[in-house]
Amino acid sequence: LSLWYGHEIGTGKSVGGLGSDHWNSGVIANREIHDPVAVTPELGFYSSADPKVIATQVSQMEGIGVTWISTHWWGWGDGNAGTPFDDHSENDDKMRRAIDLAHHNLFQHLEERGGEIKAFIAMDNWMIHHELWDRGCGVEKIGPQRSQVIWDRIYEDYVLGYESSYFRWQGKPLVVSWAPHRLHPDKDERFTYRSMWPLTFSDGRDGGYMDWSWLSPIADVKHYDEIIISPDGMVKVDARFDQYWGWLLGYLPGTPYRLNPFLKDGVYDKNWELVYKAMEEDEKQVKLVLIGTWNDYHEQSQIEPSYNGPLGTGHLLLDKTKHYWSRLKDGQPYEEYPKPWTVPIFPPDK
Repeated sequence: LSLWYGHEIGTGKSVGGLGSDHWNSGVIANREIHDPVAVTPELGFYSSADPKVIATQVSQMEGIGVTWISTHWWGWGDGNAGTPFDDHSENDDKMRRAIDLAHHNLFQHLEERGGEIKAFIAMDNWMIHHELWDRGCGVEKIGPQRSQVIWDRIYEDYVLGYESSYFRWQGKPLVVSWAPHRLHPDKDERFTYRSMWPLTFSDGRDGGYMDWSWLSPIADVKHYDEIIISPDGMVKVDARFDQYWGWLLGYLPGTPYRLNPFLKDGVYDKNWELVYKAMEEDEKQVKLVLIGTWNDYHEQSQIEPSYNGPLGTGHLLLDKTKHYWSRLKDGQPYEEYPKPWTVPIFPPDK
């Protein structure tokens, strides 16, 4: 779950609407194109910190069988307690505080629900310099001082603050970090720690620091069981990934990667089918299924309802997720989602 939408640029206030953070908030150099949002969410251009939006999103997730949520955390701002994790500007710190507030609002909502759905912190690359974010897959080890501040902050603010709703894996609170960084030490006795990388397990470029793969089974159909599913049973499934919108933003200098941009290629269905196949071969092989979404609207990975034109999904991906997950957890065989795909129109009342 990405909680970086709808914060006011310059103040970090929860405002929502076009022009707020990640909703057409920036101008691409020399092209006069505002960061393009290809579809309109059913909830409108919301703020991720809005308690009503959080309540609706959690309710939607509960309706399709989601039991745990992975968040994208960018620290807590304020110079991160005086530790120079990055060369943040004052505005950058305000945005990180806003995202941190959205996290607290989410966890508080889950806590008030009694912890039926839980969440855990997945850290993005905020603790290393921006120049290192996209330097391939070389490991960036975070030093002991910085790591200890992070470990303590997560434990005190989130694990102790929301004991009923913080997700535990293998008996301890789960923390995940994204490539290319890894915390020191490789484990803290208070946590179960995993590092997630956009590689197959057979690739080898991560130097042995990869615990979970960000790739989905369809990335390598022949060997998905040994190079995509992690040793502890985590597998991620994607519905779509469309970097065309990131390319328009200026993020990508080359040809954008487009995976199933119009949802006509059956990628989501095939990913689920491969998860079913892995379960049939060894029922203990898959223990966690992560529905992947990141840079949701700029790279079209969202599964929440959206409308407007052929890139909108309506409730299709929610319905598909419920169909496949409910059958998998009940031990039923794979059965393709039966309803034909049609382009959703924008709801008349919108």
